[in-house]
Amino acid sequence: MTEIKLFEQSSLMFQKLIDGLAFPKNPDTVVFDASFSDFIVPEYLFNYYGYRKIFTISDRNYSDNESILSVPFRGDFLKTIMGHKVDLFISIGSYFGISPVFDAVHAINRVLVAGGKFVITLYPDIFDEQGRDILNGLSLISEIPVKEKFLRWGTTFKNALKNIFMKVDEEDVLTKMEVSHIIYLFNMDTYRRFLFQDEDERERFFKPISHLNIDYNISWKVVKGFKC
Repeated sequence: MTEIKLFEQSSLMFQKLIDGLAFPKNPDTVVFDASFSDFIVPEYLFNYYGYRKIFTISDRNYSDNESILSVPFRGDFLKTIMGHKVDLFISIGSYFGISPVFDAVHAINRVLVAGGKFVITLYPDIFDEQGRDILNGLSLISEIPVKEKFLRWGTTFKNALKNIFMKVDEEDVLTKMEVSHIIYLFNMDTYRRFLFQDEDERERFFKPISHLNIDYNISWKVVKGFKC
């Protein structure tokens, strides 16, 4: 079992996110998944919604499920998704591979059919039981601007979507996550490369909470919309 599947087995992060989101219930919906989840997200979508055709970006691996179609990542998001036509584009739990932002949003628009929808989780806000913003606090203590990067990237991405799509909505999906799982999430390749210069910086950022054995409240920022 791969490391990310072991992570999902213990955290259920992707399952909790999918449980908090609404997707079309028509099994004929054609899906393009850019969650970089080693087939975890498409397997949930197949099991919960019965979609018969789910394209998913992978690292040259293949699913045993005939409804899940591997799209090898070609080192470039635009080249990877070009040529597909789908009803639903999703990126759950990890969207930093969707770049460069403005070109990527145009590409998402091209792959969606008229009336097609997108659902993209941007980043997790993290709060303790008193409502304190943990990411902001860790950013201030470490002087590593993780929260600022999230806010800046999220705003850029939302603005790019709003420039192309007529209707873009925002919502939060609330879950809980253990500290150890949060640290693992931020060590996933798409997060680590975006947020930290090296392993020492990542460890320094999480040092104030790395010894804790508690759950934090997670508020995932989500954008949704459709192509007219």
